[in-house]
Amino acid sequence: MFMMIVLALLLVGAGAFRLPDDKPVDYSGYKTLRVALGSEEAKKLVLLMVETEVVSIMDEGLGDKIDLLVSRLEYPGVADKLAGAGATHQVLSHDVGADIEEEKKELLKAVPGVFDFHNYYAVKYQHAHLDGLVARHPDKAETFSIGKSYEAGR
Repeated sequence: MFMMIVLALLLVGAGAFRLPDDKPVDYSGYKTLRVALGSEEAKKLVLLMVETEVVSIMDEGLGDKIDLLVSRLEYPGVADKLAGAGATHQVLSHDVGADIEEEKKELLKAVPGVFDFHNYYAVKYQHAHLDGLVARHPDKAETFSIGKSYEAGR
């Protein structure tokens, strides 16, 4: 599950690390960091690193913490600057590229029509699985809609 979340975050943040000719980025050695922003100095430093494209924000909705994506070349300097600003960090992924490749292998194991909780399945297969459960156990299961998502129009 953690790997799927990391992959989803990478896909969202990948635009910040695109080359001018729009070639895919090799994320080998990239790290994801969870940074505790304990001071205004640390917050300003992170904003500056984002503006200068030293790091990319992966998730900023964590209260006083923020998740960042940083290349293997930039990591030592980023870690030193964060420490100098009094910010602590935890490495969530030591090699994002390897994590992506591992996730790709896992996705290939997902077989349509054979549902398990170790793989990601397209929504139509998830719905088919749930509809099958309802058909086999109508006294114990039902499906229903609770409304449309906020982003349904996109």
